[in-house]
Amino acid sequence: MEYSNEEYSLKSGVYKITNKINGRIYIGSAKEFRRRYNQHRIGLIKKKHKNKFLQADFDKCGEDAFVFEVIEVVEGPQENRLLVEQSYIKKYYDDQDQCYNLSPYVNKRGAKCWSYNPEKTLEKFRATVKGRPMWTAEEKIAISERLRGHKVSEVTRQKLRSAMIGKKLSEETKRKIAESNKGKHRENLALTHKKAIEAAAIARKGRPAWNKGRKCTEQEKKEMSDRQKSYYLANPEKIQKLMGWNKGKKQSEETINKRSRSLSKSIKAIELKTLIETIFDSISAAIATLKISETSIYRNLDGKAESVKGYKFEMLVPRRKIRKI
Repeated sequence: MEYSNEEYSLKSGVYKITNKINGRIYIGSAKEFRRRYNQHRIGLIKKKHKNKFLQADFDKCGEDAFVFEVIEVVEGPQENRLLVEQSYIKKYYDDQDQCYNLSPYVNKRGAKCWSYNPEKTLEKFRATVKGRPMWTAEEKIAISERLRGHKVSEVTRQKLRSAMIGKKLSEETKRKIAESNKGKHRENLALTHKKAIEAAAIARKGRPAWNKGRKCTEQEKKEMSDRQKSYYLANPEKIQKLMGWNKGKKQSEETINKRSRSLSKSIKAIELKTLIETIFDSISAAIATLKISETSIYRNLDGKAESVKGYKFEMLVPRRKIRKI
């Protein structure tokens, strides 16, 4: 099939396919002329074209008898092309006498099978497919395996994105989508989360943290403090939750002992007569060895008493008092 108007290959608009032997024509529109020409040609060669009149003449007259011509270049959205295409079909349509087109009206979704009673044909088709699943379980598995590892090109992504711009879904469609997605993939959520954490750990492996060894400036500390304060002021229920989460809770003796051991600080006892220094692991150890009360030792540490029974005490590290809850 001959292709004319090569300079318009990437343009959009209305075209016609002409049979040079009997003069019959087919009217159509395309977003890209060269691509639409290839679709017609391949369909006709493989004897799978949707227009049976055009297919019959192609089989009878041969490929060389047909020519693909551009009638009019139409820029803009599809609606513009369809309006121009409709005007040409209205001009040439004659019930398949000299025009191959099956219908006097433009069909956005492509050619339908020709019928004398299209409404009855459509009702019969609906009755045959009603309640029938689109794909069986085996077909779904086969499709999934076939598409596994397939990556959509950036060009295709841009085309899909452009096609959806400005498109609004009806409330019924939104409801159906929500129902179909309800609970979907929830069972794999934990596994997906685990995989994401592992992938992030692998990506960070061998790289030091961006803030390792970095000290915040006074200005940054103030900004962080102000943000935290404003957050709690805006969410008073958070403060109540933080203040009340431990209310009425009693720690076990084991927990108290563990905290005491972790917070125990070494203490140094100096005998004033001999100036001998003795280091104890904790105040409790000093009390048990020297037989001096805890109150007396703390008075000396706080500077309220110069010495206690001939001893002076010093903390090797700053001490923290443990408050039993």
